[in-house]
This record gives sequence, C-alpha cells and structure tokens, in this order.
Amino acid sequence: MDLRNQYDQFANEYAGLISSRDKSTVGLDLIRHLLIPRLLSYVGDVAGMNVLDAGCGEGRITRRRAPRKR
Repeated sequence: MDLRNQYDQFANEYAGLISSRDKSTVGLDLIRHLLIPRLLSYVGDVAGMNVLDAGCGEGRITRRRAPRKR
C-alpha cells in the first residue's frame, strides 16, 4: 500500500470539500464572515515579504494574501 497515494487522494477530496464550502451561500458561515476577516486584519499587508503559513488547514489565509494570477 502506497501511503503517498492515500494522502494525495485524501488531499484532493479535502480540497473539493473546502472548495464547495467556500462557494456555499447558505446561512452565516462563521469562519468566512467573522474569523477570516479578523485574521486578515492581524496579518496586514505582506506585499514583498516571504511568509510561512504554519497553521493547520488548507492555506486559506495564505491564498487570500497571495498575489492573484492573471
């Protein structure tokens, strides 16, 4: 049994779950509407910096602060 393949499968399923949750408009999402804005205000402007996101999760804060691809 290849553990790397198991992790990749789990990671893909988890990313799909997060993506569908992020697109949901049902009810008040405490993470999206309360926690994330507060965390982003603490992080501030990180333009031009090298930043390590060592929290747990799928990197939501990092993605919000990363430059947008065009």
